[in-house]
Amino acid sequence: MLRMRQVISTSSEQESRSYDESDDREPQFYQKNMFVVKEDADISEAYFIDREEVPFGFEFFRKIKLREVNFGEKMAGGPQLTIAGRSVVDRPFELCGACGKVKKNGKIEHAIYCRYWGKEEKEKVIEACFLYREFTSEAIRMLLPVASFDVERNIHSFVAALDLGLRKKFRGDPGHLLTTVMDEPVPGSDVRKRYLVLYDGVPGGTGYLKELMRDQQSLLEVFELAHDVLKNCICQNDPEKDGCYRCLLAYRGRHDQQNTSRQAALELLRLILDNRQHLKRTDRLDAIRINRLLESELEGRFIEALRRTPEGEPPRSVTHHVVNGKEGFYLRSEFGNYLIEPQVDVGLAQGVAVPSRVDFVFYPERPEGSDLPIAVFTDGYEYHADPNSGLRVGTDTAQRMALMRSGRFRVWSLTWDDVQEQFKNPVPRFEAELLSPGAKLGALLAKLDPANTGNWKSLGGLSSFGILMLMLGAGRSRSWPTYAQSFVVSLLENDPDTPGRLRLQWQRTHSDGSPLLQAEGGMDSAALQARDFANLNVRLCLFDVYAHHGLVEWKRAWREFLRLGNLLQFLDHFDFVSSLGLNDEVYAPIFEPARRPREGAVPDQLAALMELMAPAMHDLCRRAAERGKALPEAGFELTSEEGEIIATAELAWPVCRLAVLLEHEADGARCFETAGWRVFFADAVLSAPEALLDLLPDEVAE
Repeated sequence: MLRMRQVISTSSEQESRSYDESDDREPQFYQKNMFVVKEDADISEAYFIDREEVPFGFEFFRKIKLREVNFGEKMAGGPQLTIAGRSVVDRPFELCGACGKVKKNGKIEHAIYCRYWGKEEKEKVIEACFLYREFTSEAIRMLLPVASFDVERNIHSFVAALDLGLRKKFRGDPGHLLTTVMDEPVPGSDVRKRYLVLYDGVPGGTGYLKELMRDQQSLLEVFELAHDVLKNCICQNDPEKDGCYRCLLAYRGRHDQQNTSRQAALELLRLILDNRQHLKRTDRLDAIRINRLLESELEGRFIEALRRTPEGEPPRSVTHHVVNGKEGFYLRSEFGNYLIEPQVDVGLAQGVAVPSRVDFVFYPERPEGSDLPIAVFTDGYEYHADPNSGLRVGTDTAQRMALMRSGRFRVWSLTWDDVQEQFKNPVPRFEAELLSPGAKLGALLAKLDPANTGNWKSLGGLSSFGILMLMLGAGRSRSWPTYAQSFVVSLLENDPDTPGRLRLQWQRTHSDGSPLLQAEGGMDSAALQARDFANLNVRLCLFDVYAHHGLVEWKRAWREFLRLGNLLQFLDHFDFVSSLGLNDEVYAPIFEPARRPREGAVPDQLAALMELMAPAMHDLCRRAAERGKALPEAGFELTSEEGEIIATAELAWPVCRLAVLLEHEADGARCFETAGWRVFFADAVLSAPEALLDLLPDEVAE
């Protein structure tokens, strides 16, 4: 690395004088990035909000290295470099190797003392040179609850709000407190964790930031001061304004005003301040995962992808609409319209053996033939399939197979890649690398579905998102069961162990030989001749127990597994399972219905209780009853000494002061905790119920 040891002025004193206040210089803009080099050993304090829904925290670095790199003049076009996840135009500086003068307009104006002065033909140029400066100071690093949706708007708005709060806190403009953004990749997606670094521009620091970290509430006070100004600013009365110079637009980074939103800043500040009671000490922020944030981001991207119509496809539109009493969407196309309801709880009341919360349910406005509502799940890799953080394929497949077996829903699973690819132009073709239909598929479709033989050909190159759009649109009237049957039959072979039987026996492995994905099943030859597919059966199994044996292979297999599940669900006998799910017996309510209590066999007290609670909580109460535990009160109201209702809980056990809160009741958690209750949140309990069940008292026999 080339380091500058000496700086010499080459302008004369006469030339450096200014006699005219006008400025007719042509401004030049450069590509600059501030890189943060940190050591975890320099963290003295760190806090985070202990709620998966709010990935926010902050930590104080006694010292941190800041390196500002100038990548050259900002240009409109040219070759690109990607550095730390950011793209810059590849236009580095070219310097004279002797005097250090920069080449401008193809020429170097050498210093008079330079050995190449007047001898330009002999000059030696240092090419591809980036300039940088480096210093050490103190800093506060904050993990921001943003991922990929409206990133620029959210970050710039938050920075402006932070600047506003600091000016209020210190009763002036602490101009030496500066900010920069750093990010880190999130495995399994193309989003990055976003950090805002508030650093002291004075090398070594001035103590201002140390004062802000004096206790865990000092920085939150800055946010509160900013929130109060934004909430009460008179610009809120003007529908044309989203901020003004009395609040956000006074921020010194005025070149980002087009990305600065008072509303966005308020939403982020409220999210943090409303959860300040969950602030806890931690070692460092790197361990905080943004799983739930990615899930909500993916849901937002999915709706945006629905709105986009690729070139050559019939137009469609998505508008906001009230569905079943809450905000949803309305999908309109020339092939039919759908009402889209987000966040739908399903369970025993809907005939679904394994309760779940569906991300979106598509209801056909005018059902045709065998049309059913479509339950759509959007799965981020980190939360659903990453063996290092969120491996829950067994639970996912049990929930989705229960929906399939109910006979009331079609089920569709989408990954981050399925959705994100819709924002590329052109949308890439999907290439199956594992299980593809056999060569006989075309001939089978010609016999079984001659009207659509040619129409099915494009299906092989479509991702799960593309197939969903086909099923909602031009392919709505096609016989999808026929395609699923033909797909499987094209892979059948004679079973050497059972004459007269055709079998499906296929498996792919990791590079180390451990199993990855398996399909097995079959049917009788005579039934195939008679075109009777009632007994055609398939089990598709993903070996999540070996997920860590090859993460690249695993992630690809998981995506194809979900795609195959989407296609093969139209079979009468289809098992959609994982190896860990089988080991943990998560499919028992589906495969062994005799073990499930019949509706009439549910104790009267439990049945009456279920009528009063959210369907998602039914399985939890059923488990409590099966283990002989005391049943809860539903819709519990916590009151103050004056009798005022101050908080509610979906389920409560007053005798031992345990409460389960739904998402909309989260604001009351602090009231319960202050009153000596232990609080559980529904999402966490449903994914790991044992922690609560072990605390419940036994039912007292009457």
